[in-house]
Amino acid sequence: MIREGTFQEDLYYRLNIIPIYIPRVRKEDIIPLIYHFLKGLNYKYGLNRSFTHEALTSLQNHEWPGNVQELQNIVERISLISTNSKIDIQDIQNEMAFSQDRTQSAQSDINTANRASSEKIQPLKSKLEEVEFNLIQETIDLFPSVRKAALIILGFV
Repeated sequence: MIREGTFQEDLYYRLNIIPIYIPRVRKEDIIPLIYHFLKGLNYKYGLNRSFTHEALTSLQNHEWPGNVQELQNIVERISLISTNSKIDIQDIQNEMAFSQDRTQSAQSDINTANRASSEKIQPLKSKLEEVEFNLIQETIDLFPSVRKAALIILGFV
């Protein structure tokens, strides 16, 4: 990003005190990691879950942009949600589709909120003029004399 000019070089060096490198999940590590996570979950929650061969293959073929943490979260979620002791390909597909829908929905909500908030933001001057206009209008409605309303608005009465 520094080379592209989209990130300030001086800020990078201020933040880069202790670099932390998180390795990508390698395909050959996925199944051993699943077994490791599953063993801990079975012990922690008193479960007896396992994955079918097809389910393991499906997880191994998936790209894991969230690294090991994403894999661990999926394994835990599927293990806890599944009603069967054998987690199959259908369980995996259902959870992956649900997770993708949740992510897309969250992004859509963020985009909608950003649009709404940017449409509502007004410059201070125009906001003050609006408040002033409403105050004058309300005061004139309350008092039959414009002179009396003006004195009240200006704080002389």
